[in-house]
Amino acid sequence: MGSISSALVSPSSVAPPEVQIRQLDYPIGYDYTIQPRSHEPVSFQQLQALADNYDLLRIAIETRKRQVARLPWQIRVKRQPGADSDEGGH
Repeated sequence: MGSISSALVSPSSVAPPEVQIRQLDYPIGYDYTIQPRSHEPVSFQQLQALADNYDLLRIAIETRKRQVARLPWQIRVKRQPGADSDEGGH
């Protein structure tokens, strides 16, 4: 009688060769985190405290915010592939 491990199916034996198989699994409970990006080595609170207490960093952040705010913005509807251009009958 074969062992249990010989009865298990590996994703690489089922998937076509052109499919990229994930090599590492996500940590258990990865999608249950309450705090966003809690698995990162530096937290948002640490970055915020650094920006609040280090004047040179705060100046750099505010400069970049002003530069981005000055850019010309256009918000447009993105057409879906295969959608008619006169959709809606107008």
